[in-house]
Amino acid sequence: MLRRLTLHVWIGMAVGSLLAPQLQAVQTQTAPIRAVLFFAPTCPHCHKVINEDLPVIFETFGGLPRVWVERGVPRSQVVSYLLANVQLEILLVDASQPSGSAMYDSATARFSIPNQRAGVPRLIIGDSVLVGSYEIPTMLPDLIREALGRGGIDWPAIPGLEDAVPPIGDPPAPQDTVTQRPLPTETVAVHPAGPDTVPSDTTGTIGVEEDSVAVETTLDAIPREPSTIGAAFWRDPVGNTLAVVLLVVMIGSFVVVSWAAPTWKPRELVSLAVPVLALLGAGVAAYLAYVETTGAQAVCGPVGDCNAVQQSPYSMLFGIVPMGIVGLVGYSAIVAVWVVSRAAADPVGTWATLALLVMTFGGMLLSIYLTYLEPFVIGATCLWCLASAAVTTALFWLTAAPGTTAWARIRATA
Repeated sequence: MLRRLTLHVWIGMAVGSLLAPQLQAVQTQTAPIRAVLFFAPTCPHCHKVINEDLPVIFETFGGLPRVWVERGVPRSQVVSYLLANVQLEILLVDASQPSGSAMYDSATARFSIPNQRAGVPRLIIGDSVLVGSYEIPTMLPDLIREALGRGGIDWPAIPGLEDAVPPIGDPPAPQDTVTQRPLPTETVAVHPAGPDTVPSDTTGTIGVEEDSVAVETTLDAIPREPSTIGAAFWRDPVGNTLAVVLLVVMIGSFVVVSWAAPTWKPRELVSLAVPVLALLGAGVAAYLAYVETTGAQAVCGPVGDCNAVQQSPYSMLFGIVPMGIVGLVGYSAIVAVWVVSRAAADPVGTWATLALLVMTFGGMLLSIYLTYLEPFVIGATCLWCLASAAVTTALFWLTAAPGTTAWARIRATA
C-alpha cells in the first residue's frame, strides 16, 4: 500500500512538472498586464521611453514586443499602437490626434490628475499614473511585478479605450514556443504602395495574422516629428513667457555692463547682500540637487513644470554632473571668495574681488543658456531654475562695479 501511494506521488509530481509550463503559459495568456501610454510625436521624452525603455522592460517580462496597428488606416491618422508579448500589452495613444487628445482628457478627469502632473509621456497602469521619462522606466517594472503576483491586470478604466485597442486575434504565443526577434532599427515599409498607408490586406505586411483585423509593424511606424521652437514654447505659454522675460533681462544686463562698465561705489549694505543672495541661491541649488540625484518629485507650484525640466537631459552637465550640484558648488565658492575679498589685504583682496565678478559673469552666461533651453527646447519652465537665474543676475550687478574697479587697480599696478 505504501509503495503504491509513493508511486502515485511520484507520478503526480512528474505530471505536474510536465504541465507546469503549459499551465503557466495559459495563465499568462489569459491574464496579461495591460497599460496605456500617452505620447506626442514632438516629445523627445516620449520617444526615449518608447524606443529605449519599453523594449528593455518588455524583454525582462516575456520578450521583445510585437507592434500592431489597425489595418486600413492612413499612417497620418493612426491613433494607437499596441505593443504586446506573452505577458505585457501596452497601448500607445497619440495625444496629438483629436481622438487621442479626447482620451487623454478623459483619463485626466477619470484619475483626477492635477495640472502639475499634466504632459506626456503619461503611462496609466491599473490605478497608478506615471509621468515623465524618469518615473516610467523606474517605477513600471515594480508595478508589473506586483501585477504578476495578483494574476495580471486589465486595461485602466479610461472612457473610449476599448475602441482604440487594435484587435489582434489570438494573443502572442508564449516565448517557449516562439523565437523572439529583435526589432528592426531602420524604417520598414509595410506596403508596396508607400509608407503612408497601413495595409488593408496581407500583401507586403510584416507577420500579419490571418484571423486578425490588425497588422503587425515596427516601432519605426510610430511618428516622430522634430520639436520646433514654437511648438516647444506653446506647451506651457505662461511659464515659458516668464522664462523669456527673465532671459531678456539677463541678456540686457550682460550688454549694459559689457558696454558701459559701472564705476559706482556700492554701499556697505549692498556689499553685504552678496553673501546673502549667494546663500539663497545655494539653498535653491541644494534642493534641485536633491531632486536630480534622488528622483524625487519637485514642488512646482501653479506655474511651470519643474519635473519635466529636471527629467530632461539638460539637467546634467556633460550628462554626468547634476546641474543642481554645479550651482551648489558655484554659490558656495562665491561666498568663500567674498569672505577672502573682505578679509584679505591687497593684492589678494583685490584679486578676490575681481574673481567674484568673473564667477558671477560665468554663472549668468550659464543661466542664460539654461533659461533659453526651457521655453524653446524643453518646452517647460522650472520656477526653481528661474529663481536661481534671477539670483545670479542680481549677483552679477552687485559685483560689477567692485570687479571693474579691482581690474583697474590691477592694471595700474602691473
